[in-house]
Amino acid sequence: MQAKGEIPSCRGRSDVVITMPERILVIEFKLAQNAQEIAKKLRQGEEQIIAQGYLEPYATGKIPISSAVFVVDVQKRQIVTRTEQTQKA
Repeated sequence: MQAKGEIPSCRGRSDVVITMPERILVIEFKLAQNAQEIAKKLRQGEEQIIAQGYLEPYATGKIPISSAVFVVDVQKRQIVTRTEQTQKA
């Protein structure tokens, strides 16, 4: 397994990319200043992964690619929600 942070693409940088023999995982972290922002930040992270093309460099069709968004509540200082999507190989 190999983990790298701030991987640049032609349209931006993903926060973390974890490469494993059986899967690639692209992770985006978002900070919510309060409970009302959590759902909004989750949506923003999902949209950012797609709009910025973070998955495209890994779409070889050989292994599945997953993306995940983790939202951290600043007040609670913990991850409060996450989402994950997988593209089949």
